[in-house]
Amino acid sequence: MSDDWSSGESPFDDFRERVAVMVAVGRLGFSEVLERAYDRLLDHLRSHTGRSLFDEAPADGAAPGKGEADRGEAEELRARATEVYDFVDQSFAKHLRTQRRWPARTDVERLERAGQALAGIGTPLFEAFDCCDGCLEHHGGEEFVWRYADRRDARARSVVYFFESDIELALLGGGLWVSFAARERNRTQAAATEILEVLHAHGLDAVWPDESVPRMRVDMEWHCRRRGRLAAHPGPRADREPGIRVRLTNALEDQYVPWWGEHSFLDPSVREFSRIALPWLPTGYQVEVTSHITGDALYLERDFDRIRVLGTVALLGPILTMEPERLDGLGRKEEEDLLLPLGHLEEILGRWAVDGSLPFKGDTRPVERGLLDVCYDDGFHLGAGSSALGIPMDLAECRSLMYRVVPVEGAFVVAHAFNGVCVQMVWQENRTVWMETPDPARRVSHGRMGTLAEVEELFCQLAEEGTSGLLGRPDVQVISWD
Repeated sequence: MSDDWSSGESPFDDFRERVAVMVAVGRLGFSEVLERAYDRLLDHLRSHTGRSLFDEAPADGAAPGKGEADRGEAEELRARATEVYDFVDQSFAKHLRTQRRWPARTDVERLERAGQALAGIGTPLFEAFDCCDGCLEHHGGEEFVWRYADRRDARARSVVYFFESDIELALLGGGLWVSFAARERNRTQAAATEILEVLHAHGLDAVWPDESVPRMRVDMEWHCRRRGRLAAHPGPRADREPGIRVRLTNALEDQYVPWWGEHSFLDPSVREFSRIALPWLPTGYQVEVTSHITGDALYLERDFDRIRVLGTVALLGPILTMEPERLDGLGRKEEEDLLLPLGHLEEILGRWAVDGSLPFKGDTRPVERGLLDVCYDDGFHLGAGSSALGIPMDLAECRSLMYRVVPVEGAFVVAHAFNGVCVQMVWQENRTVWMETPDPARRVSHGRMGTLAEVEELFCQLAEEGTSGLLGRPDVQVISWD
């Protein structure tokens, strides 16, 4: 391996730029960015060496000298993988420092809201549609775009989309260029006028500089704010930090979680696990954690904003391990003592991984304001995606999500407060939103039609007060489940 990855003209410079773009785009979490970064690294190394990243050293009996060279190359590849990991982490840290200086509402957030308004007039907006227009032509050009548009809205009159390469230009300060097309060619001018009106109404400065080309320039800076899980990153490595083995004990194929995915079996440090995974363990998932040092195991699940220890009873220092099904006889006091606050997970699990001890008592009061447990689905891979199991989101993250969910029939966002009160929104066929609060005890739902702005108000009240603004209103229908 002769390429100098730190030089200004090495192949690694392009790799670093691609990672920086993925981080700046802001739509992928640390694990997803790292996975794509490793894929790019593997492609580069295979093209230059013909070897994969984690090829094993040659077996005994290999030709003298060649085995040592291969082992040295394998070590170098592993070192470069470590360099990739650290670079992704540093990119996240830099992004978070930079976004502190951004305004309260960025142009990207205005564009998200404009996208919902465009969908309301029959013009779906596709973000980061493909790599570039060359890739699009390879897949069939405009016909390919319309296939996606028809899947989202069969009555769509026009479509707006932009590429990853357009985001890269926006990151360099050239504004965001968006492409558009009208279903009927003679409506191109009318479609452009409608699109510009919506963008302007949402505070975006957009122009159509050349009417012979269906491309508009939105004079905006691409500032995509990272929040919650999308902001989480492991931080700098430390010498001799404790390691653990992690295993999901009840993973289901139809409940895929992107940041766990194939990583059902992991050997991370306590630092990594506590910062980028455990706080966002989906509702209903249980995870087994085994210390590499002591061999002890814990069974954990998330209880809203805390972590519940299912497989261990704390006994003022050393712990007694038991299987989860043996916990039925525990009293309420012991149950409360086994709730771990998210803010101290790294410290608590780090100590446990080293000497097997857990705190007998601690401040585990739930956060009652600003946090929601959210599941969602828009059934569209170019939209917000889906999570069938609840994950914690702060209010700002939940509000951003509701504006990114594709407004197609059946797309939904369901949010629960700390006390279990629920508000859910579901898009209807006529591009309207149904809002409701279920009451399982009475087997009824309280709901009505509304707007996204009204849904936003409901989510705010739910997160701040733990109550639903739908209950007790005269315009709300009570629908029986029977």
